[in-house]
Amino acid sequence: MTIKGLHIERFIREKDDSFKMKPVNLTPHKSEDKIVVDAIKAVNYLKEEKQLKGRIGGGMAVQSYIPSELHRLTIDLDVSLLWHGGAPEFKELSKPLIDYLKANNYQVNLQKKGFAYEFIFNKGTKDSFMIQHPKYSKNYFERNKKSLEREIENERILSKKDVSFSVLSPEDLMVGKLNRAIIFSKEYGISAPKDVSLENLKKESERLREGVVSRFSEVSPREVALLRLVNDCYDIQCLNDSVGLNKNYFNEVVKDWKSSKTSVYSFYRLLDKFGVSPI
Repeated sequence: MTIKGLHIERFIREKDDSFKMKPVNLTPHKSEDKIVVDAIKAVNYLKEEKQLKGRIGGGMAVQSYIPSELHRLTIDLDVSLLWHGGAPEFKELSKPLIDYLKANNYQVNLQKKGFAYEFIFNKGTKDSFMIQHPKYSKNYFERNKKSLEREIENERILSKKDVSFSVLSPEDLMVGKLNRAIIFSKEYGISAPKDVSLENLKKESERLREGVVSRFSEVSPREVALLRLVNDCYDIQCLNDSVGLNKNYFNEVVKDWKSSKTSVYSFYRLLDKFGVSPI
């Protein structure tokens, strides 16, 4: 089922977020690092205490599926719980997560930024990381509950360093990244690199990130969007090479995401650029 409200609001979220570079003072990490594992444990503890469903998405979810030598540095863990409410309710909800991190000697700061809640935590100046959760209004949640539940129903349970956790399916991850790539290409007049080999995409990501970080105060939304596009392309290629896609479920997800901004054809045309063929 296509829920247009979901796609419109997701587009607004992506476009809004592309104007902002995540805090460059945070320490970039890979999923195997201790602070990331502690973040996952804190999320698990919150879910258990509040008896909530939820899963990890974004770059860290991609890393859960691929070999460690392909992991790229990132500064946050994207988490989405099957929950909605305002800022006071979220602050109360998140107490178990904050308590867990503080019990493990982290300093924690919860803040509301744009369309997300951010837990920034650290141990002095030596190490830092961020957990990010989207803001779901009651209306948004109710309109899009079926799509959110579909993602939950098709999540995978994976393990890292003896810790089990829920992550978005490869199909949900890839379609979300394809969708952003398509929209960014249209809105900012940018496109994926012609050479979509993992080696080239990784080098291009590092080059663009260095430029954005070094010129942070004057960087344009287009430059940030290009960096995010290249990172999404890298993640897409990693998932393709390491996992592959279930054709039936991929088609179901694509139909759920298509909108006036992204047609079914545009998803498959971009997918073809990567040499991906769902099986």
